[in-house]
Amino acid sequence: MNKSNNKRYQITDEKIENALLALLKDKDFNSTYVNDICKEAGIARTSFYSHYDDINDLILKTQNKYSNKILEILLTNKLSSKDAYTMYFSYLKDHSVFYKAYLISSDSRIFAKNTCDYLLDLYAERLNMDNINKRKKKYHMIFIGAGINAIACKWLLDGCIETPEEMTEILLHEYSYIFSNQNSEKI
Repeated sequence: MNKSNNKRYQITDEKIENALLALLKDKDFNSTYVNDICKEAGIARTSFYSHYDDINDLILKTQNKYSNKILEILLTNKLSSKDAYTMYFSYLKDHSVFYKAYLISSDSRIFAKNTCDYLLDLYAERLNMDNINKRKKKYHMIFIGAGINAIACKWLLDGCIETPEEMTEILLHEYSYIFSNQNSEKI
């Protein structure tokens, strides 16, 4: 049986994710346990384990789901950088419960690495970096990704006071050289 197309399976999966998000309003990842999720979701432990190997598997799969949406926003849309980053900050704000917990955890390095790898080719093309070796490109993207991560993390922890549009302006100002027509050797 194809579990992903099974309506009951999908409903239970949604309950588990919603339970995780409800618990993250008051707890961090390290203080969230399978029993807590099962109680919050109103399911048995066996149901949880038919969906996930453990709590880390749930967190990783939830992160992957959200990261894929972010990558879709940043990569597949034919948007300007400004529009893409405004959508990015809007998405983070809409999913702030998860991202507050996730971005401050040590596991956020996985997010930064995965995002960095996907964005590398996009920015390398924009920056006309073909003459710089691949290793230098990766270090550049790690630097950029860490900066974006730090800005997003601070914004989320402060309660998303600024609008997504204001955050986009801050980000683009800080990284204005990326989106300018400067020669890549000046970077």
